[in-house]
Order: sequence, then C-alpha cells, then structure tokens
Amino acid sequence: MASSDFTSRASSLAGEALGVALLLSIGEGFGAIATLLPGNYAIWQVAIAWGVGLVLAIHVASKLSNAHLNPAVSIALHLDGSNKMTATDMALYLCGQFIGAFAAAALVYGCFRSHIESLQRDGTTLSMLTGASIFACYFPPPGNTYVDPYEAVTPQRAFFLEFLATASLLVVIKAMAHEPANDPQREQLGLLSRPAPKPSVWLPSSVLGVTLAILIVLIAPMTQCCLNPCRDLAPRVLLWLCGYGQIAFPGPRKIELWLYMVAPTAGAIAGAFGYNLVVRLKEQQRLKSKEESEPGSPRVARASAL
Repeated sequence: MASSDFTSRASSLAGEALGVALLLSIGEGFGAIATLLPGNYAIWQVAIAWGVGLVLAIHVASKLSNAHLNPAVSIALHLDGSNKMTATDMALYLCGQFIGAFAAAALVYGCFRSHIESLQRDGTTLSMLTGASIFACYFPPPGNTYVDPYEAVTPQRAFFLEFLATASLLVVIKAMAHEPANDPQREQLGLLSRPAPKPSVWLPSSVLGVTLAILIVLIAPMTQCCLNPCRDLAPRVLLWLCGYGQIAFPGPRKIELWLYMVAPTAGAIAGAFGYNLVVRLKEQQRLKSKEESEPGSPRVARASAL
C-alpha cells in the first residue's frame, strides 16, 4: 500500500472516530446530566445538546474524513453511488465510528459512574434500565408515563418511527450535498462558465443539527431517537462488559439490538434512493421542458405555424 493511501485511510478512520466520539460525548453526557443530577430538564434541552454536538462533530470530522458519523449514512451513500468507496474504506469508516462511539460511552460512564451506581443501588430492573438508557436505546424509554408501555410503543411502531426519522435525515443530507449540473439561477445570470463558490460547512452542519434536534423532540419520547446503529451497538458492548447482562444483549424485549441496527439502516437507504429518484425525475422534466421551448423543436414549430 502506498504511503499516501495509508495516510488517507488512517485520516478517515481518525476523523470518523473523533467526530462520533465528540457527538456522543456531548449527547450522552447531557443525557446523563438530565437523568442523574437534580434539575428540571426538558426534552428540547437534550435535543439542543445533540444538535450542537452534531454541528461540532461535523466540523471536526470534515477535516479528516467525509464526516458520515453514522454507519447507516455510510452504507446508504455507498449503495446509491454518492461516495465511491472501496470495501476497505467502508470497513475503516465503520470501525472508526464504532471506536468513537465506544470511547464516548466509556468516557461518559467513567465520569458519572458513582451517580449511576447510586441510581442502581436497589438493583431493580427499572433502575438498571434507567442507567442503561443513558447510553443505549430502548422503546419506550424507562420512566415513561404510559399506562401500558409495551402496548403504547410496539416493535412495529418503533421500527416505523426509526425508519421514517432516519429516512428524513438522509433526505436533508442529500439535499444539502446536492449540486445540480445546471443550476437555473446561475444559468440565467450567465455564471455557468465560472466555478461555483465553495460552500461553507457551517450552513449544512447547522441545518443537520437543527434537523436532528427536531427529530429527537418528535420521537425520542417513544424510541429515544437512535438513527445511528453505532450509537446503540457500541454502548451496548460497554454495558455488557460492565455487567448489565440481558439488559445490554439482547435487551429486555429481546429485539432492541436488531431493531436499532436494521431500522435506521433501512431508513437511510430508502431516504437516499428516494431523494435520488425525485431529483432524477425533476431533471428529466426540466430537460424535456427546455427541449420543447428551444427553437426548432416540434412544439415551437407547431406554434410558429399557427
């Protein structure tokens, strides 16, 4: 392997690991504060913490990698052709994301270990779940006010919510990254011969941060709004190592692990391909309208004959 290839791949792995670690350290850290420390914290405050964490993580990771920060995003963008990555590059991205997620969970657990142990002193399932939910995802979250929580948030509903939310996130990601081959506004101003100005990372990262915060406010009360397989899997490994047993794997309802792996990934793929389809149809319609309006086209010729 050439030295440049090794450096590039090491940079990508480090970028994904650092970005995910920063994102989850902020999000899970504030989640730990809201769960363990006295204070009246609302869901929107937790959502803002995750949104700001995403903005900062994108800025850090984008210097070293493509700042996917999410296996579902990496897989979806690879399958739809947006990123031309080899199998080795994909594996490095996924490994970096897992390493970053595990490191963040370990850091937060270490910082709040005494508080978590105090919370779980009675050894009940509810207290153990409450502590575990700071790191991994459960549906519905422990401590909810549903009369029958398992009936209120069924596996089918949880899967649909995670699928839909992740698909929505991918649509926003694709929209922020989309650069049409012929921008009508630049064409009207005669600017197509000039290179388009390089966009700042602040705008797309801020839009994605706001999107994530909104999604958390909407569905976190039901599924904790995972959207990211490594955000659930890596902390579960840590919880298992810390003695949480079946609460970590496979989860109290026996399906948490696969649901938070499959639903976000399937939603990301659907969102990416759905956006591509809409863009392709719009481009075909634009080209068709342009051809019909050009001199010499059958439609214009018929209009001139009349």
